[in-house]
Amino acid sequence: MDDLEQSSPALLTELDALRARVAMLEQGEALQESLRTAALSRDVGVALVQDMPLQHSLQQIAQALVHHLDAAFARIWTLNTSIQVLELQASAGLYTHLDGAHSRVPVGKLKIGLIAAERLPLLTNAVPGDPRVSEQEWAKREGMVAFRDHGFGASSTADTESPVNKRPVHGTRA
Repeated sequence: MDDLEQSSPALLTELDALRARVAMLEQGEALQESLRTAALSRDVGVALVQDMPLQHSLQQIAQALVHHLDAAFARIWTLNTSIQVLELQASAGLYTHLDGAHSRVPVGKLKIGLIAAERLPLLTNAVPGDPRVSEQEWAKREGMVAFRDHGFGASSTADTESPVNKRPVHGTRA
């Protein structure tokens, strides 16, 4: 026991109440995260089962990623296996254009192409300074902090650059 806990029974009671309150807040945060994940899963499922063109479904999924993950933007590419190029199919949030510099990315090039080649998910909470982020000035100017990619890899038909965030994120490998 430390000196604070030896001070008085009233202090011990207050300390126990504070610990209980912190535990309840942590449980509430975990519940909110579970609810966000469930809502995202629901929206992705709905987008996938609707009778509509694939690009429209992918756009709905990108929008759901932005909404439920509180992301600055999200993008989804599909893999053209014949030429090993990721082709941007959907983009939501700050950037919605599909015809920019990242619209066609060879597997193994740029950050998204390297992630597809490695076939591993990625998380970083240090976008400025991360050598995999080529546009450092943009990241600093826009206040981007975190990036996560749940890529399916170059053997798959889809790869998602799941959002660039303005606050830290938790989850996949760093």
